[in-house]
Amino acid sequence: MAIFFYYLGQMCLKIHNYPIKKNGKIVTLRYLAVNITEHENKLHALTGKEYHYRQFFLNSPIPYQSLNNEGVILDVNPAWEKNTGYYHEEIVGKYFKSILDDDSQEKFKKNFSLYKEKGEINNVDLKLRKKNGDTIYVHYFGKVEYADDGTFLRSHAVFTDITAQKKAEETLKNRRKDSESLMQPKINFSLSLPMI
Repeated sequence: MAIFFYYLGQMCLKIHNYPIKKNGKIVTLRYLAVNITEHENKLHALTGKEYHYRQFFLNSPIPYQSLNNEGVILDVNPAWEKNTGYYHEEIVGKYFKSILDDDSQEKFKKNFSLYKEKGEINNVDLKLRKKNGDTIYVHYFGKVEYADDGTFLRSHAVFTDITAQKKAEETLKNRRKDSESLMQPKINFSLSLPMI
């Protein structure tokens, strides 16, 4: 039996041939044609959507990462690579917490458990160590993808680099302290009275 496809204009047929034998010799072939046009059209539409989403993933200006149930990096996009300095090949398979500063590692451990339990994470700030050693502040949002049976498959998360915002907040905080200290009345005098 052989299977082949025949495209006739807008129609696609899947053709099966069955040899009919008599005395060990093929005397005829029987063909069965199945119209698979609808199936092929759906497949091409799906392939187009996959291409569209892959292009979105590759060209998104927003850093994206995916983690497994243990917090191991499964995937990152080029925007993530650009922001962190790590290449896809060197970071996939590593624990995400390994690139966080010490305080953020504890925060991540606590929040990742909640993330897996609740199915989403919003407004979590972490300090991430870039490949060059610099630290950036990142603001995370994400959702969990579950299998049909409800088991954790992977996390999908994006972050925003808020380093400039954090530095501006720190500068503003320091200036407020300075201005408050200037506003405090300072009385520096000493008085000597003669003893009688």
